[in-house]
Amino acid sequence: MRKYYFLALTYLILAIVIVRADSISIAQLKKLAEKGDVQAQCGLGIAYWYGTGVPQDYMLAVYWYRKAAEQGNALAQWTLGNAYRDGKGVPQDYVQAVYWLRKAAEQGNADAKHWLKVLETVVGKRQ
Repeated sequence: MRKYYFLALTYLILAIVIVRADSISIAQLKKLAEKGDVQAQCGLGIAYWYGTGVPQDYMLAVYWYRKAAEQGNALAQWTLGNAYRDGKGVPQDYVQAVYWLRKAAEQGNADAKHWLKVLETVVGKRQ
């Protein structure tokens, strides 16, 4: 059940971004994000990741996810870990993936816990 929590949360935030995009522009959302609003930062990450209301751009998505992740947003930490794992928007880097997935796992993200175990095995074999 917990396994689907973060997937559901992702879709919920995406829906909020879409609804917010109807009521405020992406430019206004960006202004909030630039002022440090963690929800707006994560929302822009999602918008750029999926190309919702903006052209799809993994590098910009990672930029905004990182801002939110550094403020402790578990969804952003999980997604940033996945980006490093898969090399989307950043060079593939298992060490960084482990770092961010560990942060998300510490907040209870079951998917992060799974991938953390997998990647720790891969990183351990490389050292």
